[in-house]
This record gives sequence, C-alpha cells and structure tokens, in this order.
Amino acid sequence: MKLRKWYDQLSDYKKAGQVRTGLRRQVFGEFYQMLKKQEYHYDMDAHNHETKMLQYRKFLEEGKNEGNLKKPA
Repeated sequence: MKLRKWYDQLSDYKKAGQVRTGLRRQVFGEFYQMLKKQEYHYDMDAHNHETKMLQYRKFLEEGKNEGNLKKPA
C-alpha cells in the first residue's frame, strides 16, 4: 500500500521508467536494511510466516530423504 501511494504520487510528474527505477531502488533499500539489521519486515504476518516456514522445513526434509535413496543404474 505504501509503495503504491508513493508510485502514484511520483507518476504525476515523472516518466514511468524513472518511477519504476525509483521503486526498485526503494524496495532493494528496504531489503538491504532488513538484512543488515537482521529483522523482519514491519508489516509481516507472524502466523503466516510460521506456517510457510513449517512447510519449507518439511520440503527440505523430504529433499534430504530423497537424496539418500539409490537411483537405479
């Protein structure tokens, strides 16, 4: 929502390409700050995140088990 508002505001007086480039820079800047501070996004849904992480861990475990199976020659 915040990025959409920012995009609409800038698109009134800047070219579309410049606005898209600025939007990319803003998003990458937010990613960099989150990684640098080692924190989650301020707008994150904690319950949804834990659900997705559980699915991801199961996926990794399945991959480990499949890697141990011998493939027929």
